Amino acid sequence: MQINRRPLGSSGLQITTVGFGAWAIGGGGWSYGWGPQDDKASEDTMRRAIELGVNWIDTAAIYGLGHSEQVVGRFVRSLPASERPFIFTKCGCPAAGTARFENGGGWPILRNSRFQSRSRHGLCRRPPAETRWKNCRCGRG
Repeated sequence: MQINRRPLGSSGLQITTVGFGAWAIGGGGWSYGWGPQDDKASEDTMRRAIELGVNWIDTAAIYGLGHSEQVVGRFVRSLPASERPFIFTKCGCPAAGTARFENGGGWPILRNSRFQSRSRHGLCRRPPAETRWKNCRCGRG
């Protein structure tokens, strides 16, 4: 199956028009969770998405309070480097490990949350990061 690709802004990355959203694989036990999930089934589902041509996975520290990033990282590390999808993670809001949104912090919080995300997914290269809340500045949790 061939999925169309488009440039991601001026980054030079060509990403598929469909990605894999990893919110649900964060599991339950937090305010916006989708209930208990089977990590192996989640990894199998991501594998199938990659087989079908998807080349990026969307995750965030808030998804399962870090669990989604851990599952995504374990899956991606199991792939040969040449087959690894891009990982896009939201950073900066909310403070990692909490479900709180706070004002204050700015760039130091963004840098810290990217570092924490890398620690959870266990990959060396920094993934592209995005902030979803235009006016959000998160404080430490």
